[in-house]
Amino acid sequence: MHTIACHTPGVMFRRKSTDRTVVMALEGPLNSWLNEGNQRALGALRRNREWGIEAAEEWFFDQDTALLTFTFPEREIVTPFQFLGSHNAKTGTWMWAWANDSIDPRLKADSMALREVGELLGHQIFTERILNVSEEDADCVALLALKESSHDGLYKAPDGEHVTFLSFGQPFSP
Repeated sequence: MHTIACHTPGVMFRRKSTDRTVVMALEGPLNSWLNEGNQRALGALRRNREWGIEAAEEWFFDQDTALLTFTFPEREIVTPFQFLGSHNAKTGTWMWAWANDSIDPRLKADSMALREVGELLGHQIFTERILNVSEEDADCVALLALKESSHDGLYKAPDGEHVTFLSFGQPFSP
């Protein structure tokens, strides 16, 4: 399990690679969203520990079934999930799930709803397909997305220099 870690709101030590628009949104009008997303993530982290997700040997998601699976030697935990977005450490960019054509539309519904909120409220951070965001600030952007997600769980799915951020629901054992 890769822990989500967002800088404390109000502390201006963001990485230089993060767009100024993103920094201003995180430190300003979206600060309360960030706090709420952070609270949801803390609750999710507690549940992840209760379910033992951090000790999973493997994980995988299946777009056909819309299920995220964590595999352990003695059991599996399966849960519904949504794509929120992804971060590429090499390029220092965040891409919203709604902008990714390789994702099944039903698995990016939360991201698409967030884009609509961004359009309604004029939050450019939610309506730009790709943002220049440091690795550290990608966690913050994911927390903003979690605030509006239909799920409470948050998982950083690593794949080399690329990390996909997933929200997930109540796990169950098949």
